[in-house]
Amino acid sequence: MHKLFAILNLTRLVFAAFRDLAIRFLPRSLVRLIMVTGRFAFIIHPLGFEDASRKYPFAVKLPERLIDIWARLYWPIVGSEITGFKTKRNEEVNGWIIICPLTPRQMMRNQSLARRKILQCVKLAEKLGAKIVGLGAFTSILTHDATDLIGKVKVGLTTGNAYAAALLIQNVTKIAEKIGMELKDATVAIVGAAGSVGSACTRILSEKVRQLILVDIDREALESLIATLRIRENLRSYSEVNVVSTADIVIALTSAIGEIITPSHLSSGTIVIDGSQPKNVSKEVIEHRPNVLVIESGLAKISGINYDLDLGLGKEEIYACLGEVLILTWKDWDGNY
Repeated sequence: MHKLFAILNLTRLVFAAFRDLAIRFLPRSLVRLIMVTGRFAFIIHPLGFEDASRKYPFAVKLPERLIDIWARLYWPIVGSEITGFKTKRNEEVNGWIIICPLTPRQMMRNQSLARRKILQCVKLAEKLGAKIVGLGAFTSILTHDATDLIGKVKVGLTTGNAYAAALLIQNVTKIAEKIGMELKDATVAIVGAAGSVGSACTRILSEKVRQLILVDIDREALESLIATLRIRENLRSYSEVNVVSTADIVIALTSAIGEIITPSHLSSGTIVIDGSQPKNVSKEVIEHRPNVLVIESGLAKISGINYDLDLGLGKEEIYACLGEVLILTWKDWDGNY
């Protein structure tokens, strides 16, 4: 019975994959006969080859080299329908999770291929009826915060950066309140300060904290950001991450692939807030530094929505980039955000 179920499930997945490929070439009138119309869509991608098994359980038995080839040749697919979401007029609308098959390492290794697949993802969302599409994780980074797609698609685009920054500032404020820390007396380090989320956090925190340590490998972008700030006397800028050892709170927001903040970078009692995907903070910090508190940011909670895909999140948790899509859908937003 178990073997029969596995065969049926594999058949269903193969059929769905070829259906999603066909949808890109079918007229929308015909697509509506095949699929339910979705008002919004959210694009994700695997963080590593092991994530392939979340959608395709049999992939756990495949060698990484084969999965690498498979992901490069594969096309965007529908990961799941999202149901149960209501607009401010109490109208229930559906959405879609679209999967770009490439990992961050594959995207960075072949950026032209990544951009083509991301565009295909958005085109697939268009065919499914989406009015706004959110770009998650590296799909935003590889398209320069979606600006590369403007003029190539008809849907509104968003990256989740604004909501991610808002949640991170909220996290900083709440944790400071809980431990009795006055932000005006604190030293905060932002690693990836010149990025989209990092620059937003820099602008806000520069007027709230005693000292702000800004770290980014793009020195030109970092200095350009600093030049726009109203308060600069409390700022220090660097390109090396080891300077964060003097900070009370360390915020990680880089687009680096993998872990860049290790136990040796952090002092006892440091609060680390990791808002990156993939995560910037080494697992060794959590496992071997009980005197350091690590908090995951970039997540929100929502009740009522349902989707049939394991994203590795807790109950009612969603990524901020999906949260922003839902907020804009709730507001009946029209156009890019």
